[in-house]
Formats: sequence, structure tokens, C-alpha cells
Amino acid sequence: MKRLRLSGLLLLILCLSLLAIPFWNDRIVRRYIDKIWLHRTNSIEKLHEFEQEYKNFECDVLFLTDSATFEIGHDEPSGEPLKPYLDFLGANPDRELWLDLKNLNESNCIQAETTLTGLLAQRDVDKDQLIIESRDWKALHHFTQEGYYTSCYLDIPHIDELSDAECLHRLDSIQQIAHSGAVSALSFP
Repeated sequence: MKRLRLSGLLLLILCLSLLAIPFWNDRIVRRYIDKIWLHRTNSIEKLHEFEQEYKNFECDVLFLTDSATFEIGHDEPSGEPLKPYLDFLGANPDRELWLDLKNLNESNCIQAETTLTGLLAQRDVDKDQLIIESRDWKALHHFTQEGYYTSCYLDIPHIDELSDAECLHRLDSIQQIAHSGAVSALSFP
């Protein structure tokens, strides 16, 4: 009987703890509202669904060089343009958007930056409302020079998966990027 009461008490404590998670999560989000970004906001509907809960958003974007347009998409264009996101920023100057440019490279970076800068001017959005991220740090250099805050995404495997030589090589390449002045920040999983 004593064991049953103890088990019941432990179960009650566990249930109350689980019920408190949403409460604590909301408090954490409110406390760090400027530092928490809703990831993969890859539809304008998702942005609007969560705009009361989160201040800043991240989305995956592809630059289509043939049409000089940006479309939302992780691996392939979705047909959804970037423009509604920029309209949201124009109407909400206290909000920010993290654009993960999935296909940015040295051959399209000037055209991509020129196109984006034009879109921002049309929609009264400040460059300071954006973070531009790409895996190609050399392509990001042009955005950095034009006054954008940039972040190079590093594909870093778990450290225990690398040999000592691979770790040193990886560290050297990270230091090269960090010291290049080509990007404002580094991001990684």
C-alpha cells in the first residue's frame, strides 16, 4: 500500500511537471523574444499563424537568376514569392527576418543582392531587419560590403566523427572564414 501511494505521488509530480512545460516555454520565449527565431517559416501562412508568439522568423529562399526573383523553398522553388514576407517587415519595422539563401554562389551574388536591395526599397524595409545566411562565405562577402548582416552556415559534423587531422583542417577553414571579414557571423547546427 505504501508503495502504491509513493508511485501515485511520483506520477502526480510527473504529470504536474509536464503540464508546466507550456507555461515555462512561454516565459522563456517572452524573456528572450529578440533572440528566438521561428525556424523554417517557409509559408506566409505559418508566419501569420505564429506572429503573435514570435518576433523574428527564418525562412529558406532560392534566388532564381533567370527571372531575378526570390522564391521560398528549401530544395526547390515553391512558387511562393518573398515579397509578402518583405511586406510584413515593412509594416512591422521592429521585426526581423533571417533569409537562408540556399543557392547563393559567387556567380549570382551580385544579381541577388541588387534584386534584394531593390525589393527592400520598394517595400520600405531596412537592411537591418535582415540576416542573410548562406553556406558560401565568398558569395556573402558582396552582401556584407553592401551593409547587410551576414552569416556563413558551417556544416560541422560531430567532433567525435572527425580524426585529429580533420579537426585541425576544419578549424583552419573556420578561422579563414572568421578572419576574412567576408561575413558578420558564423552559424552552425
